[in-house]
Amino acid sequence: MIMGAAVDVTEPEPIKIDDPLLTLDNFIVTAHSGHFSIPAFTELTHRPAREVVRVFKGEWPVGLLNPEVKEKFRQKWGGY
Repeated sequence: MIMGAAVDVTEPEPIKIDDPLLTLDNFIVTAHSGHFSIPAFTELTHRPAREVVRVFKGEWPVGLLNPEVKEKFRQKWGGY
């Protein structure tokens, strides 16, 4: 049994005004706005710069999504 729920993401989004969930006393829905927080905005603006510095220092970016580029890079440029 679920005693209550609080969500910031719905399907569809935004939630329809006549959605039955909105009639429940134990259901809370808030705007999906976590990416607008000061810490999130700070990270959004600082992380790219940190990653560029890492590359200039000869390190791979954190969270590299296509690691297959490492071998291609080594073949073309050497190092790392």
